[in-house]
Amino acid sequence: MLSNLRIKNYVLIDDLSIPFNGGLTIVSGETGAGKSILLGAMSLLFGERADSKAVMNPKQKCIVEGEFDISEYGLELFFQKHELDFWSSCIIRREINSEGKSRAFINDTPVNLSTLKELSSFLVDIHSQHETLTLSESTFQMNLLDAVAGNEDILSEYKKLFADYKKTEQQLSALHRERAEFQKQKEYNQFLFDELEEVQLNEGILEKTESELQMLNNAENIKSTLSQISSLLGESEVNAISMLGSVIQQLKNISQFHSSLDDIHKRVNSLQIEMEDVLDEIRKVDDSIEYDQERIEQLTEIANQINRLLNKHQVQQVKDLIEIKEQLQQGLFQDSYNEEKINKLQKQFNELQQELITRALQLSNKRKKAIGSLESNIEQLLKDVNMPDARFKVQLMQLDDQEINSTGLNRVQFLFNANRGEHNKLQSIAQVASGGELSRLMLCIKSIYANVAQLPLIIFDEIDSGISGESAAKVAGIIDEIGKKRQVITITHLPQMAGKGANHIVVFKENNRGQTYTKLKVLSSEERVEEIARMISGDKTTDASRSNARELLSH
Repeated sequence: MLSNLRIKNYVLIDDLSIPFNGGLTIVSGETGAGKSILLGAMSLLFGERADSKAVMNPKQKCIVEGEFDISEYGLELFFQKHELDFWSSCIIRREINSEGKSRAFINDTPVNLSTLKELSSFLVDIHSQHETLTLSESTFQMNLLDAVAGNEDILSEYKKLFADYKKTEQQLSALHRERAEFQKQKEYNQFLFDELEEVQLNEGILEKTESELQMLNNAENIKSTLSQISSLLGESEVNAISMLGSVIQQLKNISQFHSSLDDIHKRVNSLQIEMEDVLDEIRKVDDSIEYDQERIEQLTEIANQINRLLNKHQVQQVKDLIEIKEQLQQGLFQDSYNEEKINKLQKQFNELQQELITRALQLSNKRKKAIGSLESNIEQLLKDVNMPDARFKVQLMQLDDQEINSTGLNRVQFLFNANRGEHNKLQSIAQVASGGELSRLMLCIKSIYANVAQLPLIIFDEIDSGISGESAAKVAGIIDEIGKKRQVITITHLPQMAGKGANHIVVFKENNRGQTYTKLKVLSSEERVEEIARMISGDKTTDASRSNARELLSH
């Protein structure tokens, strides 16, 4: 329940504080006095966006603050969820600067607008004369049917389940897209992998290939040179090894005559042995080398393949190609992993879908059971607001399982006609209802909604527009009944409505030193008589209008 409202520096309001009581509070005033300004200020408390035009004096902040008694509405979990201090007297505040930037607070803790809107959904329901258009919206119609059906708990669980379902569906779709994209690349990636695998890459392969290729390309020159060396060392008539043999023999003959010669003899002997070993190695190398054109072509192809791959993948070393091959191999393996993940997620999705369908059918059954009472209650209320021939029907359609949505497996449409008769067929509300008829129909619906929604505060903004006479009195009676169960604030131009209020606030303008201000005043009993008399007769009140006002207040 709203217990106090303070508005400072907002449009034409300088600074005011208005207390509110329970029951039905009437807000009246002449056209242009600023009733819409009051509603605009209150809307800021409920999360509406701010505008720099709302700031009257740009040198100061605009402040709108509301105090709500929430002790009996079980909102502790909301405050725990958002890590806010819970006070039974909850204070909501909006501050707006001259640039239109705003800050929101709940119990002095800064919050964002989405949090403020979430809290307001538990505190208030605002209905204006323009909101009759929402009567034809399927969301509004489904919300009403669910409220009457008592689907709040089931629907809350269903929506949590539906959120998981949609999240899983998105994850599954993403994996399918990923797999489809992978399939497009798979053949090419497989080709790249096979191409790298065919070369049998290892570190050093290019150097070894080029080295062997260089040797084979120079095989004839190598063999020719080795043959000459072999001849010089030991195969020609005059060769190095035989000459060393002669030297060894001569040194042997004289080594006994000088101690140093014996050492020289041994060293030359070692040279001969080493040279014979070198000659043996040269012969082996010579025997191992053979010009092989087929091998040259094979090695040339390998070297060309490796260099082409280096250029293709824009890397410098073979080890980089090996890394690329490993990455491709992992990617090819990843496809089978994704397949497992897809299968697991698909199973989870199917289970969620079946659970959703079960819950949706529960919702649907409860909706079907509630239709009869909703139709009869609204038609009775329509009679109470002077529409005895009006007919109201709820058309509930069952959807296919694949059309499941955030509210279940139903589509709802409200059908209405204000008149009976063969030619007055039931049609959608937007097609058949006039402005005044819509206002009364909306009021009947809100009367039912107020009983089932358990909202602390309901605000009607001239919902009685287009209604007069006997209908006005009956509309006033319905709002009065709502006010006996809820706190209701009604902005009205009807004296019949004003007479029903437990409290009455008048909005008026006042000029002070060339500046116009909007003021609000809580009326005393006698002041209420004067205000209602003005609403009856206009600016010039009469004894007759005062008498009528007292009569309205007495009922």
